[in-house]
Amino acid sequence: SAVVDIVSYGADPPTYDAIVVTRTCEPVRVSLGNAKELDALVENWTEVLAYRDEHSGGSPQSRVDERGRRVTDALWRPLAPLLDGADHLIVVPDGALASMPWGALPIDGDKYLIEERLITYLAASTDLLRAPTEPGSGLFAVGGLDFGEAAAPDSGLLAMRGAGCNDGLWAALPGTAAEVGDISDRYRRYAKSEPLRLTGQDATEAAVNQQMGGHRYVHFATHGFFATGACTSYTEGSDHPMVMSGLVLSSANEPPEGAQFWDGILTAEEVGTLDLRGTELVVLSGCETGLGSQHPGEGVQGLRRAFALAGAQSTIMSLWSVTDEGTAQLMDALYQKMWRRRRALAPAQALRAAQLDILALSRSQGDARPGDWSGFILSGT
Repeated sequence: SAVVDIVSYGADPPTYDAIVVTRTCEPVRVSLGNAKELDALVENWTEVLAYRDEHSGGSPQSRVDERGRRVTDALWRPLAPLLDGADHLIVVPDGALASMPWGALPIDGDKYLIEERLITYLAASTDLLRAPTEPGSGLFAVGGLDFGEAAAPDSGLLAMRGAGCNDGLWAALPGTAAEVGDISDRYRRYAKSEPLRLTGQDATEAAVNQQMGGHRYVHFATHGFFATGACTSYTEGSDHPMVMSGLVLSSANEPPEGAQFWDGILTAEEVGTLDLRGTELVVLSGCETGLGSQHPGEGVQGLRRAFALAGAQSTIMSLWSVTDEGTAQLMDALYQKMWRRRRALAPAQALRAAQLDILALSRSQGDARPGDWSGFILSGT
């Protein structure tokens, strides 16, 4: 394994430096140059990676890889000589680099970095020093929620788990009921025990807060958000960065009268106050659950930081708007590889294996479509 800890500092212009630590335990400092220039390259690349339309479904591989190679040259090439022999990269990103999937970086030939390395992320390098805790037990799954009236169901390719916020209202996600049902069935066969599943109107914010703790696995199949545009209504009265992102729960469109605390929106700030010690894995299969407010030198303030603060060992989350159908496919492959009697994989390895399967299928159909498989990352140890 190797740690790549990146920090942005200075102001005229800001600069990225990486501290690389390999098995020699000797830290090496690598200058990555002007932070604004590198951020611009990353943003241009992720813009086409995340692009979706109703007809083509996404950007052509050639367009994505052309922009990705610019990021590879500026970011990966200076680091690669120090990382020879490290098959697991632990990345501690900063600034715009926290919003990009390193695994989708094009490398030699037609390959991607995910094909050579296991890549995980940390909110802070000090998370490596966290003391282990006794594992919890069971699965806690949330999906197929009733957000209340006033928003029509999403359907088709553009059924995004985050694009449903319109004037502060959330559209139904019919596919999530089947997703949590399939995951619950798979866990039942694997563990020979009954998962705790909240669906419909039962997955209120109060119920989630009271029942999530103590479980080994937690799965949310619902809208996630990073508050921009129409969704900023949820942050009125506060500019705290941990209020800018969250998860949408039952009755969010019609919170009960007088509900001062349980409004159906579980913000990152609220997540950070929970006790999730013993939770091995949290999966957030919604849109933009890995995003948050960026503060140079401090990483991302959002759900990824919140679940780490709450004590969860690792969190799988998304970097952009993901389709209902594509997400369900990835989640099924993830749990299939993680919950099996023989050759079961750890969460990070299972996610990578699932993404490689989708990459192989896409290639067999003529286009690697990196935006389809690279949108989810794992943050944690």
